Amino acid sequence: MLKSFSNCGFAMRRFQPVRARRGASAAAPAWRELLDRLNARAEAGDVAGTEEVFLCIREGDASVREKTVLFNTLLKACAKRGDLRQAIAWYCHMREAKIRINNKTFGKMIEAAAKSGEADWACFWLEAMARELPASRAATGAAIDACARAGRWAAAVLLFERLPGAGIEPDCMTYSSVVKAYSNAGLVEEAAVWLGKMQAAAILPDVISYNTVIHACARAGQVNQAVEWLGEMQRACLRPSVVSYSSIIDACAKGGRAEEAVMWLERLEQARLQPNDVCYNSVINACAKAGQVGQAAQCLRAMASASLGPDLLAYAGVVQACARAGQPAEAEEWLGRAEAACLAPDVVLYNGVIGACARAGWWQQAIGWLDRMEAKQLAPTLISYTSALSACAREDGALQEAATGLLRRLVSRRLQPDARALAAATRAEPGGGQGKHETGRQTD
Repeated sequence: MLKSFSNCGFAMRRFQPVRARRGASAAAPAWRELLDRLNARAEAGDVAGTEEVFLCIREGDASVREKTVLFNTLLKACAKRGDLRQAIAWYCHMREAKIRINNKTFGKMIEAAAKSGEADWACFWLEAMARELPASRAATGAAIDACARAGRWAAAVLLFERLPGAGIEPDCMTYSSVVKAYSNAGLVEEAAVWLGKMQAAAILPDVISYNTVIHACARAGQVNQAVEWLGEMQRACLRPSVVSYSSIIDACAKGGRAEEAVMWLERLEQARLQPNDVCYNSVINACAKAGQVGQAAQCLRAMASASLGPDLLAYAGVVQACARAGQPAEAEEWLGRAEAACLAPDVVLYNGVIGACARAGWWQQAIGWLDRMEAKQLAPTLISYTSALSACAREDGALQEAATGLLRRLVSRRLQPDARALAAATRAEPGGGQGKHETGRQTD
């Protein structure tokens, strides 16, 4: 697998200045000071900054052990950033320069693979480690986590089952990683089973463990089960986090359960936790689907009061709520408020206003917003034109010319009219709502 990385020589070339500066001035910063600076850059995931400090440290000043520490710190920076390619480049140089490799070296390679979403590479490095050194809990746990991130539950379980043979007792983190693997694969029941196995092994699940199962249930639309697991967490004397509540709020929102989403937001606040932007946007989304303008607007204002800075997603949600409630004027007003907040309305926000005008039959305003959208150098989508066309759909054909013009504009942008667009254009023709076009009406 290493041969697939053609830039392994890159790190070697970058390392040349280190050898060239062996005669550097004694006034250079102390080795320990540079090492502290190196570690600080690495902790921040600043790969370029770590390499820059690394090149300031004279190789001749470092012992065999210290050289390993230096390179491992470089690998830490790559791991923090998820830069697997650069980590491999430096690992190759370690081998070429005969720098001693240890458990931490392999551990950082596995972490880099996990962070970059490369489960196969994580397993590769774990196997490479096993050929030279005893397995460690940290390295194996990182490999299991890499599989978990990718939803590779079978690989995660296989690595987990190898732990006892390597003399490693599974802990909360390794169990939680397997739970996460099943969760990310959408296997809710299996995730719950592994949480039970964890408890049966006399290992107490932590907040992260419970949150993983709650999130799995929420993502599957199993709101009631998610709520049950939150209760289980509380019975275990664990305090639910913002993530616990936000998963349930999001599930309620996606299920169109606006009132419950609002209720769980209130419970989060009652628990003296600070809602984040995800919580607020989820509630706004739920209210948008239900056409609850007042509640959606209240959430947006709460975001502003909490200094979370409502984003375009929040404003688009309120506009959608206005559209569903048949309040086009309010939708236009909220787009203006987004601009007043120094936000540049995007295609989604404009489409929301166009849709609100179309629902109310405000064809001139719908076309006007379409024109304004183009004037802002935003490319209208098929949804933009279809909404404007639907505003022109009258059975008396009075707006046939406007509809035809919109259809031409749609085609000129190389967009392919779908059944909804064609049905809307057809209904704008005289007698378009009758007879052979009835199917088009149903499509809309």
